[in-house]
Amino acid sequence: MPNVSGRIHIYNPRKSPGTFEYFNYDAFVATNCYFIGTTPSPDCGTFGTANRRFFHGPGFNNTDLGMSKMIPLNEAMHFEIRGEFFNIFNHAQFNNPAGDISSSTFGNVTSARDPRIGQVSAKFVW
Repeated sequence: MPNVSGRIHIYNPRKSPGTFEYFNYDAFVATNCYFIGTTPSPDCGTFGTANRRFFHGPGFNNTDLGMSKMIPLNEAMHFEIRGEFFNIFNHAQFNNPAGDISSSTFGNVTSARDPRIGQVSAKFVW
């Protein structure tokens, strides 16, 4: 875990298009582990001051919709039409930001889940 060295500000990627930064990565410093001869520095093997649960993403806002219509033909047969839509309102579903402080993408959201997806099916039952 890194050490917190400043005030953490979280940005909403839905409201700031074109930027991938989720939180200000300048507020974190990597724990230093170095050796003086054969003696390790005091930071070696210690946990940083950052909260372990801090590195989570902006969350999901997802609504799915499914509709079906059954059309009877006679007593033994019917026809069913079904439509399903996932993420019907097409909200951006960002994944978690990179949490590795040694990475060049630390604090950035670099991917998202699928946009709206729809499918239609028909079934004949006898």
